[in-house]
Amino acid sequence: MVYAPEKILSLLPLLDEQIADDLENENLDFKECPTEARLRDLARDMAVCLGNASGGTVVFGVKERVRGCDRAIVGLDFAPDLEALNATLYDSIDPKLPVQFEWLMYGSRRLLLMHVHPSMPPYTTTSGKGWMRLGKDCKPLTGSLLRQLRERAGLSDPTAKILPIDNPLKAISPAAVEILRREMKSIGSPVDLLACDDTDLCGKLGFLKEGRLTMAGLLVAGRDEFIAEHAPNHEWKYSRMRTDTDYETPPVNGRDCILVALDKIMLLLGQQNPMTTVPSGLFHAEFPQYPTIALREALLNAFAHRDYTIPGMVFIRHYRDRFEINSPSGFTGGVTAENILHHAPVTRNRYLVETVLLATRLVNRQNLGVPRIFRALLEEGKEPPAFDEIGQTVRVTFPGQKADQAFKTMLSFLTEKQGAYLDVDDLLLLHFFRRRHEANLNDIREAYPYDDRRLREKLASLETRLLMLEHSGSGRGATYRLSRRASAILNEGVAYDMTRRLDREAIKVRILSLLKDRPLRNAEIRAFTDLERQQVTAILEALKSEGQVYLDGKGAGARWHLTRGK
Repeated sequence: MVYAPEKILSLLPLLDEQIADDLENENLDFKECPTEARLRDLARDMAVCLGNASGGTVVFGVKERVRGCDRAIVGLDFAPDLEALNATLYDSIDPKLPVQFEWLMYGSRRLLLMHVHPSMPPYTTTSGKGWMRLGKDCKPLTGSLLRQLRERAGLSDPTAKILPIDNPLKAISPAAVEILRREMKSIGSPVDLLACDDTDLCGKLGFLKEGRLTMAGLLVAGRDEFIAEHAPNHEWKYSRMRTDTDYETPPVNGRDCILVALDKIMLLLGQQNPMTTVPSGLFHAEFPQYPTIALREALLNAFAHRDYTIPGMVFIRHYRDRFEINSPSGFTGGVTAENILHHAPVTRNRYLVETVLLATRLVNRQNLGVPRIFRALLEEGKEPPAFDEIGQTVRVTFPGQKADQAFKTMLSFLTEKQGAYLDVDDLLLLHFFRRRHEANLNDIREAYPYDDRRLREKLASLETRLLMLEHSGSGRGATYRLSRRASAILNEGVAYDMTRRLDREAIKVRILSLLKDRPLRNAEIRAFTDLERQQVTAILEALKSEGQVYLDGKGAGARWHLTRGK
């Protein structure tokens, strides 16, 4: 259980009569934290402590044993890089533990909230130290507590289970081993690993433990008949859909292990994944409707992160206008459809992901599957996928789209000619402005709910480092748009056709001049200025915030007036 910022704000006034220690419980703690080094240590230790219980929230910037809001609520005098802090915790806790940070203002004092969502305890620091929250205290994780947590973790991770199969190699699919060796060779796996016989290879990759087959090994490389017996919930179905209820072709389904299933499904997809030809100088590049990398990563995620304790198959539905992958499981460890791109990696099948799939290199050490999906689509100027949680199912939807030649040209200019590196957030914002041209901060937040500080940093970087954006106004009234440079590269000219558009400040002067004659409706101002509704509205709101105009009336008949004295 974590505490919402609103709940924290409602508790803080109680410090006039109580000390913070009195407000603490199993899921809530307060810490003073005078230095950044102290913050890193406290955040790590408290994350481990809460993660081994039911999770919770730590409020940094509050003295625990001082009464009176003014004395107890001291805030933080420094501004840590939250992304770097999260990365530090990611590297210093074993196994990886999802943690979220957010700022909370109380008057002029800035507090930092850390939310901990447990997934697969027990957790320790990388040096082996661990604690568990009991009441409002953190107790050393030793003896019976540690055994209890390990038992709980073993039960919650069926992929770590050792299976009662006398001859484990008989349960391994030769086709899967062949695919595995092919993939390992293509990615440059060590020569000594490639030279191993099947028994040694299965042992080194985590398929076997002490010579016995694990559930993870069976899921990745097992024969169908053994999967049906020992992992009956593992199943998949591919359907080419005409409508939500009608098949275009007969569906294909199976119990193939993950390695074989990926090969079969990608082959089915390749037959129904039309190419778009994009001219580039003397060459013509071809791009599939659905990028192969994105589909493969999404399929792998569906198998790797599904809940194998509940019945249900992985459904792959291929429509004429979209592509859906449905995995039987809900999100875990604090991951949501809204934060999945930026949330620390979490999995319920720890042994499968962190031992077997990591060893086979089907996943990488940073677990960058979701960012890789987003990047593959955004680099072609396509909409990112949509993630949804529907009951006990996670669905990812890829809209059917063609590659955007102009957008790819712009990215090529930035990366190849300018030598710029664009992360996924940069691509998201550029794609947003490609569609919107102009937007204020509220518009951007609705589309991409970044941390406010990170959002402003990203916008500033795109404006000053890459020269792709420009803005007018300041504070809440700031409006961002593609720069003249970006528009020229995109070859659109709409936003900055100087034969039709005036400079923003000149437009303001023009509108004020028109209003001196008489009040005007938004439509009338658009007619006089030849601007779009969104642009006129943004400029009028900026003038309103400056106290130069006001709106009288509602709806289409509302008129803008010049403020008296202007």
